[in-house]
Amino acid sequence: GTKEPHAEKQPVYAYQMVRTDAREQTLDAFMVPKSVVPETEEEGAVATKGAASGSGSGPGGSTEVMEVEGGGSRCEQQLQQGAGSVEESTSSFRAPFRRKRRKQVQLTSVQNLQQAVRARQHNELVELFQNHKFVGCVDQTRALVQHQTKLYLVDLSRVSQALFYQLLLFDFANFGTLKLTPPPPLYDLAMIALNSPESGWSSEDGPKEKLAQYIADFLKTKMKMLKEYFSFDIGEDGCLCSLPLLLPSFTPNLDRLPLFVVRLATEVSVLCRETKLLPKW
Repeated sequence: GTKEPHAEKQPVYAYQMVRTDAREQTLDAFMVPKSVVPETEEEGAVATKGAASGSGSGPGGSTEVMEVEGGGSRCEQQLQQGAGSVEESTSSFRAPFRRKRRKQVQLTSVQNLQQAVRARQHNELVELFQNHKFVGCVDQTRALVQHQTKLYLVDLSRVSQALFYQLLLFDFANFGTLKLTPPPPLYDLAMIALNSPESGWSSEDGPKEKLAQYIADFLKTKMKMLKEYFSFDIGEDGCLCSLPLLLPSFTPNLDRLPLFVVRLATEVSVLCRETKLLPKW
């Protein structure tokens, strides 16, 4: 038989290309570690329902409690050995969900900050982040996302700070809890930070031990407010028991915790302004 002539391959023009659904893959999908497994089926159902609705807490919703175990982490080893710096830490955690009634925030200062954020809302950016598709990371600080027919280069540091700042404002006094196990002493955290060049300590500031003790004592005087508004729980023994859980199943870089403790005590004149310090962490 005769062979049919080979058909020439027709070029595919841009308008003929089919783009993927923006809902298929987004940046926030990379925030959930695979190691998080609900303890029971009931907790798993609550977690799934919360993720589907896009909120970890709210009226009739749930508040997540994540426990960070320090076993094997270099941060914990240095705390125990009195080392002067933190290089890295690896933590395992579990995230059971516990129901908690949402508190109504009546503080005028917080309401004013919330209103200021709403007033500056950029509708086109809201649409972009709600319906973007993650393309890939350029480097450790930038990523590419696609929205409709355009590609955008995203500064991950600035976007993350804006995200956490808004989470702090709109979930104020309703944060989940990131429990530290075992709870590190504030004094030891302060000493680790002060021994780091990044703290900016000089001999003019006085002995490190005296300054570290001041930091621990000062934060203990604010323990009730810190726990009520920020889930920043300090025990009577001066140990840091928990941190605010801003995003479900997300744990911050604990290597930065010592410096954060020092900055919280020395750079924040009004502790309610912690809403501006936490996102930078």
